Amino acid sequence: MYKVLIADDEAKVVELIKKLICWEVLKLELVGVAHNGVEAMEKINRFEPDIVITDIRMPGCDGLELIKETKMKFPNIDFIIVSGYQHFDYAHNAIKYGVKDYLLKPLNKDEINRTLSNLVSKYETEKKAVNEMGRIVNRINQDKEIIRTEFSNRLFSDFEKTLKETRYEDLSKKFFLNFDKEVYQLLVLKPDIKYQVGKDELLKLLMEE
Repeated sequence: MYKVLIADDEAKVVELIKKLICWEVLKLELVGVAHNGVEAMEKINRFEPDIVITDIRMPGCDGLELIKETKMKFPNIDFIIVSGYQHFDYAHNAIKYGVKDYLLKPLNKDEINRTLSNLVSKYETEKKAVNEMGRIVNRINQDKEIIRTEFSNRLFSDFEKTLKETRYEDLSKKFFLNFDKEVYQLLVLKPDIKYQVGKDELLKLLMEE
C-alpha cells in the first residue's frame, strides 16, 4: 500500500477527496489529514507519505512553501495540488518544484484517480526495477563465488603455475580478489581432525573447508 496525506483547510474538501479516491483499487492508504501548513509539515515528518494532496492557500504556510520545504528533506514524496485558483504563477512554481499535477476545484473523480493511478504505476515500475536489480546483484555475487572457487581449485592443484603465469593485477581482476603486489598475503587452512589420506582426498577436504 502507498501512503497518502491530504492537506486542506476546508474540512468538506478533505472529506470530498477521501470519497472520490478509489483507495483499494489503487493500493492507497490514507495515513493523515492536515488543515494547515504547519500541521501538514508535522505529519509529513511523522508518516513520510508517498503522496501528498494539498491545497495552495492554507494557514501557517501555503502549499508551495510546504512543497519546497518537504522536497528538501524528502525529495521522493510526490505532490498533487488542488486549488480553486487558476493562476499561471501558481502552476509555474508548482511545476518548478516537481508537482505531479495541478487540479482545479471542483474536483473531478476521474481526473484525480487518473493522476493517482499514474503515480502508482510509476511506483510499481520502480519497485520491479529495484527487484530486478537485486536479482542481478545476487546472481553476480553467486557468479563471483563460483569464479573464486575456480581460482582456489587452480591454486591448490598447481600453485606455482597459477601464480607465475598471471600477474597479480590480472588475478585480482579475473577472480574478483584483492591481491596487492606490495603486500604479503597468506592463507592457512588447518583441518581440526586427524587424517591420513592421499593427496587428492586431502585437497578435496581442504577445498570443502
